[in-house]
Amino acid sequence: MPAMLNAQAVLNSFVPVSRFNKGETSQIISEVKNDGIKFVVQNNAPECVILSLKSYQKILEDLEDAELAAIAFEREAKKSRTIPFEKILAENGISQSDLDAVSDSEIEIE
Repeated sequence: MPAMLNAQAVLNSFVPVSRFNKGETSQIISEVKNDGIKFVVQNNAPECVILSLKSYQKILEDLEDAELAAIAFEREAKKSRTIPFEKILAENGISQSDLDAVSDSEIEIE
């Protein structure tokens, strides 16, 4: 999907719902694959958006990136203190050899 649409591209991205009624669905899908997006209008009002799979996947990736960035910024703002794993073990009197000696089947998590 292009970052910016010029005026002609915007006008070309509108599809009247009547084109679907005329059996032009395959042609519209081809246009969506080429252009990335179409806005379906009914009675001169936008009703829905049709996206190509590539455009949809890009939107999902961008959304995920934005959510991860928000989490990172939030964590950075909190400046939360982290404790090294080794320090936690030492404070609780546990050595790495103690952990190595325990099989996974012996650990119960409640």
